[in-house]
Amino acid sequence: MASRVTARLALLAVVAALAAPAAHAAHPDAAVGVDAVVFTSDGLTLAVGSSDGAVRFWDLPTGRQVDATLAGAGQAALPIAFSRDGHTLFGSIGDGVSAWDVEAGKEQGTAFAHGEAAISFDRRTLAVADSAGGAIALWNTTTHSRTATLEQSGGPWRAVALSPDGKTVAAAGSRGLVLWDARTHRRIGRPVDAGGHVGGIAFSPDSRTIALSDAHGVRLWSVKKQAYATPVLGPGKTALTKGTSIVVFSPDGGELVTVGTQGVFFWDPRNGKQVAPELTKAGPASQITAFAFGPNGMNFATGTRDGHTSVWSRLGHVLIAGPFAAKP
Repeated sequence: MASRVTARLALLAVVAALAAPAAHAAHPDAAVGVDAVVFTSDGLTLAVGSSDGAVRFWDLPTGRQVDATLAGAGQAALPIAFSRDGHTLFGSIGDGVSAWDVEAGKEQGTAFAHGEAAISFDRRTLAVADSAGGAIALWNTTTHSRTATLEQSGGPWRAVALSPDGKTVAAAGSRGLVLWDARTHRRIGRPVDAGGHVGGIAFSPDSRTIALSDAHGVRLWSVKKQAYATPVLGPGKTALTKGTSIVVFSPDGGELVTVGTQGVFFWDPRNGKQVAPELTKAGPASQITAFAFGPNGMNFATGTRDGHTSVWSRLGHVLIAGPFAAKP
């Protein structure tokens, strides 16, 4: 399946390169901003969460918007991940963090909780940082039952993450960065000083490192050593990582992507150097506000404040599909 997907996307990349479309062309018909983008496991469909509270779907091989739409309650829609079979979408859609039947367009059961959320690699566990009381809890995605409470209060939490190996839960907020053992539900070490405002956190694919964006820029934290790791991203270019709201590791761990007010930057987490040209905003309306790698790591999707979604090849940053403008 992965080879077939890669071949199809590669063909689209060639066509896009020959057509030479404008990567940041203005589209006055766009109506809503993009808050999150998520690929299906086969990489052929993209879910786009928008500021009008709806999630729309795009068929990437055809470049067409799918008729199905998940409509929330007028709040921002933040899809987190698809189930492995692509039939269920987890995310903050409407009234809290919930699971949605994509085909039927309906919520499955009641919402888990309200707040920031992350899902395990096997899609069986949700970690939710409650936006009201500040509790951190784990939920079973099949039974919709709470399986553990890691923290009774705290927060406000701005980001939460589950390690790919399923062993560690991380949350960041006013207390800094806090880690828990996902099996014993106990804290790991002391809270890590995040230096003020926290934008986002992400585990590396090997679960050994956490990327953390804060007032200092983006730093790397070693889970094993319980200390900030070297290198510092962008020696002499730390200003580029300030104002970062999203941090994402590539599936192979070879790149760390930072998304913020300065644009999208690609770094080698081993030496802190830029490994590819940045994607920068073309103007205030086109600031990039969402980012996600495809499942095989060969492409990635971006969403903008003015409501456009694009898919790019990782090699050379060639525009594969889009920009798409959501239709109400």
